[in-house]
Formats: sequence, C-alpha cells, structure tokens
Amino acid sequence: MQNTQERQSGESRDAIIKYIIDTELVETCVKYRLNKCRDAEMKKEMVQETYLWLLTYDLAKLRDCMANKHLSALITRFILNQYFSKTSAFYRTFKKFDLQTDEIGKDTLNIPDG
Repeated sequence: MQNTQERQSGESRDAIIKYIIDTELVETCVKYRLNKCRDAEMKKEMVQETYLWLLTYDLAKLRDCMANKHLSALITRFILNQYFSKTSAFYRTFKKFDLQTDEIGKDTLNIPDG
C-alpha cells in the first residue's frame, strides 16, 4: 500500500536520492559552499552527514523541493547551518574536535630549536 501512495503522491525517496547522487549535487554544494575549508577529510564528512540527513528528511518536503527545483538550496542551507553553527551536530563532532586538537598540537609541538 505504501508503494501505491508514493507513486500517487510523487517520487520515492530512493528515486530522489538516486537523482542527487547521479548529479553529484551534494558534492557540488560542499565544494562551492565550503571552498575556504582546506581540510578534504572534513569536506568528505560533510558530504556523508548531508546524505544521512537527506535519508531522514521529511519526504513531503523533499518532494516539494524536487518538484520546485529547490534541492540545491535545501542542501546548501543544511551545509551552511551545520558548518557555521556552533550548536550543530557537525560542529560538535568534527570542527570542535579539530579546533581542540589544533590547540593541543600547538602546545605540545613547541620544541626549542637546536
């Protein structure tokens, strides 16, 4: 019954995600929105986090964005919110850890010349 409802009301989640993967929409948004980020691993993590978020995002809203050609705006909004918000899960998991290890590294790598 659920497959019938999905066909009647629009694209399935799998079809939308497949479209996003095939067009490399997430990768493109990360590349251009986080262009000042030099850490390639952090960009890869953001791509993965974005796909996880898309898999749990409200299907009706996802369909609406697909129908109105707003997928890149939706994805960009998520990426920017996650990357720059100090209260986001991505910031707490990756950027905060990265900043802490930078601080630790600066303190422990002060080796005198000679």
